[in-house]
Amino acid sequence: MNTQQQPASPVAARRKRSLAVLLVLLGSLSLLAWSGIHYRRLVTQVVPVSDWSAAAAYVKGAWQEGDFVAVVPFWDFLGDAAFKGMRRMLVQHPELEGFPNVSRLWVAEGYGRFDVAKLLATDRYRQVGEPRRFGNATVWQFEVLATRRVKLDFLDLLDKAEVFELRGPDRSPCPLRGHRHACSGEDWNYVGPTKKLIDLAIREMIWAHPSRDGILIRFKDVELGDRLLVGAALCYYATGYKDGTPVELSVYVDGGLFTRLVVPNEPGMKRWTLDLGRFARGRHQVEFKTYSVNPGRRHFVFEAMTE
Repeated sequence: MNTQQQPASPVAARRKRSLAVLLVLLGSLSLLAWSGIHYRRLVTQVVPVSDWSAAAAYVKGAWQEGDFVAVVPFWDFLGDAAFKGMRRMLVQHPELEGFPNVSRLWVAEGYGRFDVAKLLATDRYRQVGEPRRFGNATVWQFEVLATRRVKLDFLDLLDKAEVFELRGPDRSPCPLRGHRHACSGEDWNYVGPTKKLIDLAIREMIWAHPSRDGILIRFKDVELGDRLLVGAALCYYATGYKDGTPVELSVYVDGGLFTRLVVPNEPGMKRWTLDLGRFARGRHQVEFKTYSVNPGRRHFVFEAMTE
């Protein structure tokens, strides 16, 4: 019995090749059609400079003391430029932010990237009127509820702070040079304001790279509110260092440890809302200490506010 497989006929082979070519052609046409539809959709959503300018003119005409603009999405630098001269921030999720010294929030939105339901779910805002459209740009207005307004941002007090590099029981002062408390001649070893892209927002934060036995930042006389809002992160470069260790951010009030927060070696902002009800009304000394077992490449930033 002959069990050898008979070779395919030339006709059958040509049919297989023709079918394969047809499938590739159909797939290419489908991809081309999808790309065209997607491209047209993107083109219709693009926010031109003229739309952003019209939106900015409207906000500027109604501007009041205590206003702030959240420009969404975080990558639209044309939108950011249109609101030049106004307090503003490029941000993807304004519902996660604690905007300091703000009584009225404007959200300037493009590309349908703003979720108003998430903002209102924070119980921090009340919508004022209906959104206004300017071509592909949309402007929303919100009142920040008086009981939830951020009253103090420690970043604003940083020039008046005392900063020390800890070395065992000793403390070495970090003198203020410009707006940086320089702890050594190294360009990374300081405490001061910095702008970083963290959690889809370009935000101004306090750079406090831990060194040796830690960095201590002291604010001698501050008014505490009802809650302390803290956000902290390692910069993206630092989280790519596989041997990186977590950073501890300890908070002291009047010399006593209030809380110790841990930021792991991973991307993204860690956030905490801490009740300050145990402390009496009035002015207090508040200190922040940054520490890591291995401080190498711990590019650490944080923000702290009270409401």
